Parts: sequence; structure tokens; C-alpha cells
Amino acid sequence: MAKKILVADDEVPIRRIITEKLSSAGYTIFIAKNGQEAVEIAKKEKPDLIIMDIMMPVMNGIEAIKILKQDPDMANTHMFVLTAMEFGETEKEIVSIVGASNVINKPFSPKELLNAIDARIGKA
Repeated sequence: MAKKILVADDEVPIRRIITEKLSSAGYTIFIAKNGQEAVEIAKKEKPDLIIMDIMMPVMNGIEAIKILKQDPDMANTHMFVLTAMEFGETEKEIVSIVGASNVINKPFSPKELLNAIDARIGKA
């Protein structure tokens, strides 16, 4: 059974790039356009890994991650955070929640993202 990844980003080009790369690698992909959708889909689908943008409408990625981390079924789910923000207080908060090795700065290399995912949850 293919491993499941939730991609939460409000930018269509970013979602498309990630989805194409991960789908071609054999992963099953779920898409969310904001943090609220990400929480709903994650709780329903129980993905093996979540890729979460920070700056999104309705609910930002930090809020969504905090909600998911409080859910016993999701607390240990691997998460990568996408951000275009400069390092500051917000990014320090992100690092404290998901760990420095799980923060991916935009722009990013799709191949490097795939390698990082394979390292966390194994190949599809």
C-alpha cells in the first residue's frame, strides 16, 4: 500500500510541483488549500507525512500544526514545514514544534524534498 502524504499550500504552482514529484515516486497525495482543510483531511486520511505551508488563508500552518500535534492520532505524524519567511520569532516557533531539519525554505528543490521524505518515511 502506497504511503500517504498531505500537501497543504495555498499556492497552486507549489502544490502542482510537489504533487507531480511525489505522485511519480509512488506516494498517494492529498491536497489542502489552507490550514483548516489540512486539519480536516489529516484527521480523516491519517497521512504518513504532512507538508505544511505556513502562510495560508483561513488558518495558517502554525495553527494547523498545533491542532494536529494535540490529536493523539496525529501527534507523531512526520511533518515538513514550507516557508519563505526570514528567520525570526515565527521560524523559531516553527523549529520548536517540528524541529530544524523539518523546515524547508522556499524556493526548494523537489528532488531534495523527495529525498528528505524518503529518509523520514521510506520510499513509496
